[in-house]
Amino acid sequence: MSLDLLKPVIDALVDLLKPLINRLKLLIKRLKPLIHRLKPSIVRVEPLLNPIEPLINRIEPSIVCVKPTLNPIESLVKVLNKFLIHAASAATEG
Repeated sequence: MSLDLLKPVIDALVDLLKPLINRLKLLIKRLKPLIHRLKPSIVRVEPLLNPIEPLINRIEPSIVCVKPTLNPIESLVKVLNKFLIHAASAATEG
């Protein structure tokens, strides 16, 4: 597959991702003040959580197994994969 065939796909992907990236930038900008306000509280609470860290480490593998099903990026990847497959098959047919 030549790069010329992939250019429209890549352009479409970039156009799809631009609004998402802009929204993420805005979200981060809005969350920064909240994070700075919460940080002192988190620093005070952290030592209290150290005793339960071993328990968290034991259950973490179970959470990691479930996490991919909750990941919204996964559906985006599936859509892009279908788009790429369709574009590639259309290019070979046409």
